[in-house]
Amino acid sequence: MRIDGAWFPGEDKTIRPIVTGLVRQPDGEWLEVSFLLDAGADRTVFSAAFLRVRQPMKTIGAEQILIAGVGGNG
Repeated sequence: MRIDGAWFPGEDKTIRPIVTGLVRQPDGEWLEVSFLLDAGADRTVFSAAFLRVRQPMKTIGAEQILIAGVGGNG
């Protein structure tokens, strides 16, 4: 499999693989966004800041959800 992307430093200066993807807006339009590539992930996680920009959106569950992986909690 070939995945086109690039390696960019994050806010913490750690270089990570980033790919461009499309997210459908509530109005049906598509928004081009950058995603952190995690080939072992079984789901996609959006930041709270990203979700606030996409309002109106219904939220489900708790105000805060803790996510853990090999690297620890995030």
